[in-house]
Amino acid sequence: MRKLLYVIALACTAVACSKSDQPAGGGYPADGVVRIRPAVAAPMTRVEGSTEFSGSRLRLGLYYGENDRYNTTALWKKGADGNWNSSSPVLWRNAEDEVVVYAFVPDDSSSGYNYGYIAHSEGVPSDQSNGLESADWLWYSEKVKPGEALDDSGKLKVEMNHALLKLTVNLSFGDEFGGTAPAIKEVWLNGTMQKVYVYYKYESRGQIIFPTTQLPMDIKMHKASDNCYEAIFYPSSGQMKGGKMLTVVLADGREFCLTLAKDLNLEKSSDGNYYLGGCAYSMSVKIGKDKIGKDKIGKDKIEMGNIGIYSWQNGSEGNLEAEEKN
Repeated sequence: MRKLLYVIALACTAVACSKSDQPAGGGYPADGVVRIRPAVAAPMTRVEGSTEFSGSRLRLGLYYGENDRYNTTALWKKGADGNWNSSSPVLWRNAEDEVVVYAFVPDDSSSGYNYGYIAHSEGVPSDQSNGLESADWLWYSEKVKPGEALDDSGKLKVEMNHALLKLTVNLSFGDEFGGTAPAIKEVWLNGTMQKVYVYYKYESRGQIIFPTTQLPMDIKMHKASDNCYEAIFYPSSGQMKGGKMLTVVLADGREFCLTLAKDLNLEKSSDGNYYLGGCAYSMSVKIGKDKIGKDKIGKDKIEMGNIGIYSWQNGSEGNLEAEEKN
């Protein structure tokens, strides 16, 4: 049986998720200890805002300038009482001096870190079938004046941004399956970048991603719900013309592969040198052939469509067109 994938259009809207202003308050602590309230910029929404960070650890530091004795980076863990505690003392110099506060996730012994970059030696996880948490790299970099930025409890809201890209695939099925969705064994996002370096210094007002020269990597996607799969990634050859982008494996062993006839029009930096992180894309994919008569299955056909995009950071409106061939 010939196999077919359709890509169906979704409306494409890029939403600017601007960072929330830090609330002014009189909460500067007498002891000068840095206290934080981590959050994550709201993904895929038209409403500005954030959600509480659900993780249990991050790395956060201060940068006052070169060789300043208050410069530090520490591991922070969430305690049973809900408060965040640093592994070593982190102190404000005073209430008035501006300081760059930076934070990032993940943090473990295999991560490289410093003021302004993330370099994870293991790269983006290739098996995300149990969830996306380990692949969701986050970053924060803001210049603040503690006397104005802290809330009334003396805490700084640290609203982190997503560093990589997210793809959600919604599957539907043609007439050849008799109106019943087949059992799916697994779905793979093919040809992605294994290792990238994320550079996010405050002075750049955002992040810059440096891809590596590693061979492309396939990602086993997470099943978010019935016929809905998702993964966090950075693009490589699988998202370019001629690349095999998606593989859907049915429980009976049949495989349906999606191959691109042209590059995906993913959002890029203004200089075109790298893909913008913090963007979430949603793609509808139809598997199988449809009937054209009472008992006849139609010929294979190709449908072009748009892929919906929702921005985790400021982005311009635009369509992601993909013409697919099996």
